[in-house]
Amino acid sequence: MLHARLALLILLTLFGATARAADPVLAVLYVDNHSGDAAYDVLEKGLADMLVTDLSAQGLTVVERSRLQALIDEQKLQRGAFFDPKTAVKVGQGLGATHVVMGALAAMKPELRIDLRLVEVATGKVVVTAKVNGPSATLFDLEQQLVERFVTAFERRFASAPMPQTKVRDIDALLEYSRAIDLADKGELEAAKKKIDQTIKLSPSFGLARTRKDEIIKRIESSRDRRDLAIEAYRATLDKHCREALAPGATTAPNVRLAWRHVERLLLGLLIEPLLTSDRFGVAVLGKEKALRAAMSAWAESASAYIVELDALRAAMRPNAIFDAEIPDADEKLAKAIRLDVRVQDTPSEARHELARFLLLGTLRLDTDRNITIGPPLANLDKAWDTRAWKLIAEADSLARAGQFEHYALNTLDTWAEALHIRNRTDDAVAKWQEILDGYPTSTQFNRYEHKIKGVLGLVHEHQASEILSWDKGLATCTDMPLRVGIDTVLNRRMRMLGLDAVPQIAAEVERHCRDNPGLVHYWQSLYSTLAREYGEHGRCAEFETWMEKSRRAGGSTGDIDGYRKNYTKCPEP
Repeated sequence: MLHARLALLILLTLFGATARAADPVLAVLYVDNHSGDAAYDVLEKGLADMLVTDLSAQGLTVVERSRLQALIDEQKLQRGAFFDPKTAVKVGQGLGATHVVMGALAAMKPELRIDLRLVEVATGKVVVTAKVNGPSATLFDLEQQLVERFVTAFERRFASAPMPQTKVRDIDALLEYSRAIDLADKGELEAAKKKIDQTIKLSPSFGLARTRKDEIIKRIESSRDRRDLAIEAYRATLDKHCREALAPGATTAPNVRLAWRHVERLLLGLLIEPLLTSDRFGVAVLGKEKALRAAMSAWAESASAYIVELDALRAAMRPNAIFDAEIPDADEKLAKAIRLDVRVQDTPSEARHELARFLLLGTLRLDTDRNITIGPPLANLDKAWDTRAWKLIAEADSLARAGQFEHYALNTLDTWAEALHIRNRTDDAVAKWQEILDGYPTSTQFNRYEHKIKGVLGLVHEHQASEILSWDKGLATCTDMPLRVGIDTVLNRRMRMLGLDAVPQIAAEVERHCRDNPGLVHYWQSLYSTLAREYGEHGRCAEFETWMEKSRRAGGSTGDIDGYRKNYTKCPEP
């Protein structure tokens, strides 16, 4: 009895293995473009992807397009190679397929025509020849005819019901889709997502596009995760080597030490960014106020040490000697990978100017293409740094005037003037801009600075100056429109100096001047909602709700509050 059962089991196993071995495995190769118009080359991928999806849906085993693309990349196959039967058979063998679907987009005008063949890999014989033609608007129907031909070739029943996943509207939508998956194959995922979004707009019922969109989004997220891990690893390595090079007692040569000090500044700047509410203009993330101030102080200390070491190295150099300060090549490659420019090119004036600009205006360059502005700047938080900042900008100005590069001097005076102007020291600011006009009358920037002076004085229209004057007029007359016109500029400038402390200050200022003035009866809800939005944009949800409630009591609607919450904040509904 046992032997009989064992024999039966063996027979069943062998039968199953034979049946499985007989099951066809299809590989759909990219369809060659023989239409004569290269604009349609990219359709090879879109058509192939549709066929893979629909043949799979009919119960056939089909090799995924991603495996085909991987083989193409590995063997560096060129477009057009798949129309050659010998190449097609080799590709089919490489993919473990029993059959390959190959062919061409034969024509686009006046009608779309597609010629495909089903080739048996083992023999190289053409098993099925399928040709379809019709208007491009019937693309889905034409593709379904091809699928039916291949399904019936394997003696399977074709399910004639429409398959919505590949129900593409027309050739234009398929072109966008094909471009999307081609960009995804090249690793250009953000661009691929934009193309797939455009595809969905053109053909909302094209379900395959939505599926691929989800896949692309997952790849983007995965890519970002890998990138973030790599960046952290590179930063950690650079930080370790930097601390070793700058450690007390280290035998680092003075020029190399200066290069590492520059790297230290860059790495410390990167530590500031996560503590800010925005990558454009940021205040401290809620609960991170002390950490941000400590990080800003650390950067300023490093920049100060950099100036000392730069001055010493310059003083020790022979006149006209070449300035050479570099970190090892391997570390420089790591820095470039995370977009840090480790070249040391600062003059003593520029090094001082950079630190003064950070202390007085809160501006900092993070890497090769990103700048941030922090409010309030360190000089407004610490009197010692404030004193140091004004001394630095004066030193930078003196050194720049003595140097050979005019733009250093102009930039330094402009920063000095802006630091004075944003602190409402208008006369002093105008005097500094006037120094540019007096000292550099032939400068190509002469007219720009002259216009800036006139704008601050109200002699010509200058956007920010005009809005500040409008605000002042609104406070003096308690009229609605001037206050509405001026509030954005005034709020931005004060937040640069005070951070979010500027918000209640502005409210108190308007209330003090105009609380009982009937001319502003419709303004209060606008004022409070604007101030609430500022809190919400910087992640202060409790304050957002408080100020929005003030707006509601002043006549604002619940719908307005919900709109502000949705469009300007990440705050949950209370």
